[in-house]
Amino acid sequence: MFTFRPDEPSDDFVACFTAAGEHLASRLPPGFPYWLKRTVTPPFLEHLSFRLGNQLFFIRLEDVDRRLTMPGDRSLLDRIATGSQGHACLMPMRRGANGWRPDLPGWGLVDAYTGLPVDPPALVSDALIEMTDWELHSMASQVVQMQLAAEHGVTKLTAQVDPDIEPAIWFEGPTGPSWIVLRASRDQEPFPARPPVLAQMAQSPAMKGAQGYFVGVRLSSAEPGASEQASGDARPLWRGHALHVAWTGLQPAHLQ
Repeated sequence: MFTFRPDEPSDDFVACFTAAGEHLASRLPPGFPYWLKRTVTPPFLEHLSFRLGNQLFFIRLEDVDRRLTMPGDRSLLDRIATGSQGHACLMPMRRGANGWRPDLPGWGLVDAYTGLPVDPPALVSDALIEMTDWELHSMASQVVQMQLAAEHGVTKLTAQVDPDIEPAIWFEGPTGPSWIVLRASRDQEPFPARPPVLAQMAQSPAMKGAQGYFVGVRLSSAEPGASEQASGDARPLWRGHALHVAWTGLQPAHLQ
């Protein structure tokens, strides 16, 4: 039977993570609302991530003294940065007498492939970048998480941002451990259909004792004039631009 027990990060990692997040927050614009990941919850493809303008930044923390074990690995950082068409960054951290701090000046970031310093604002442009399937899935997951909190009081969950891994979300429901298979669609496309994998997962011995659900999310452009687009003439979803969202609600995996 599945039990809702994601691996808990060590206290040392939490302290390092907190210091890194506070440092980045001090560099970002006031009221910055575009964190993609700033919670110490597994899985850890990246440790921290954010969007600035039309650019995405995925960050892996590294202990320069190599004493602290960091969850995840560089291959996972590469996977999410590549899938999302973002920047894979490393943030070397050092623990001193007063706790953890970035080991490098400025943003404290270096390119994971070249080792060169990364200055996020310098990489932002006015170019229109269409959201990738990874971004679509991540945005849909955020929508579901907000709805779970608002409508069902869910406060404990773990979300999988890799669109190729099922289920997308595990959470503590009113009757115990629960999971969600998530699908997202763009603009004027219909809501996603229930995938065949849903029935297989619902009947799997590994899911015994856990309640399964399906959720479909549709994202459409909220740009001026988007609602006037002709049917079948969908407008691209540009990264960083306003969106309308709609969801199906929680649909039980077991159809009556």
